[in-house]
Amino acid sequence: MLEVALTPPGELYPALDLSQAPRGDPMLGGGSGLLRVMVRNHGEAATLRLRVDSAGLRMPAGFDLTLASGEQRIWWPRLDWDAAALRSLAAPRRQDLRISAEAGGVVVASERLDVRLHGLDEALYYVRSDGQSVDLAGIFAAYVDPHSPAVDAILARAGLDAAPQHPLPAAAERARRLALAAAVWGELVRRGLRYSADVLALESGPRLYSQRVQLPEQTWQLGSAHCLDASVLIASVLERLGVPTFLVLVPGHALVGFYVDAARREAEVIETTLLAGRDASAGSFAAALAAGRARYRLALPHLAAGARPGHMVIDVSAARAYGIMPLAVGAGSRDDRPPGD
Repeated sequence: MLEVALTPPGELYPALDLSQAPRGDPMLGGGSGLLRVMVRNHGEAATLRLRVDSAGLRMPAGFDLTLASGEQRIWWPRLDWDAAALRSLAAPRRQDLRISAEAGGVVVASERLDVRLHGLDEALYYVRSDGQSVDLAGIFAAYVDPHSPAVDAILARAGLDAAPQHPLPAAAERARRLALAAAVWGELVRRGLRYSADVLALESGPRLYSQRVQLPEQTWQLGSAHCLDASVLIASVLERLGVPTFLVLVPGHALVGFYVDAARREAEVIETTLLAGRDASAGSFAAALAAGRARYRLALPHLAAGARPGHMVIDVSAARAYGIMPLAVGAGSRDDRPPGD
């Protein structure tokens, strides 16, 4: 009666669930589709209560489904993950995923899967399975959070305002965006943000590709960031300020870019490794832009050729339009998040 499919098989990545806005037909449950439960009714017409439970959920997922005799339906459970518990998960944990169907309070079918639960800071961005490739790079946009407490702290310390109420002429808008990015850079330098050379990759293929990513408030609190962590933090502040951003991933490295003229696709790219040991002067920011441009030019042929999963560009605005939201939104609450300063 029950058939369960999980993508990738045997693995639960809550960040993928929390990053997804409700998708598809709500009559199917509104989940991401990474977990799918097919229900077949071999008996008389019945109303079933479907249930999914596992450690790390705030509460089990449930769904009522009425099936005619011989009918089959697919349920996409929307899993309500406990983000605070997931942040404390230092390494993948083996556990059971339990799925059941009840009729009249009696369990009529059940399945139990042995799965690995991954922490909130593990971003699965590429999967190869059964001869097919699944590109999940949009997950990185979920770590960009314009309403993070860290963003509030940076804006307050730098005295920055939100996006202007009325459009500015192109030249003025270009100057505004450069000035905003420079101010954010200067604040991170004054904060003493240190560059960390820790290895990001957690899974490096050939089947799964994932890496660790800090949430913006973690980077701000710890004062330490890998290139991707710093890129995510800068992108979070700029998105709040109305500046379109993108992340650039190349093998072993990440950059953050922002559009100074979105209509013309004119952009600047920041090399965040230069945060370490620099002062907050305009010269420091200019050096980061120069280094970013140089690194981006080297990567362009590979990016244009679609050399994935090694080379990726994640446009944050495009990801939002596709339904990729900040992880905190998917978690449903900020009550358990640390203060921004």
